[in-house]
Amino acid sequence: MTEELEDRKSQGCSPDEMLDNTPEAVAMRRTRAARAEAAAKAAAAKARAEAEGPKAGSLRRRIIIGGVLGLAAAARVFSKVGRTSQRP
Repeated sequence: MTEELEDRKSQGCSPDEMLDNTPEAVAMRRTRAARAEAAAKAAAAKARAEAEGPKAGSLRRRIIIGGVLGLAAAARVFSKVGRTSQRP
């Protein structure tokens, strides 16, 4: 390792350049670049999905779920009204 440092010093590399070219620094730069690329792809996919709008099945699913929840709420209300009206 010291021989490599001596070779770089003789070539005119500064200490900052030597630290920037260590295997750890190179791996860190590659990792950061890969993360930035993945984040950019995710942002592009999210923007594309928002531009397309909701899927056709999602509206149908919402209507079905709304109907089921509405019927359950109505049944609950009617059951309470039925109990109070039968008391003397």
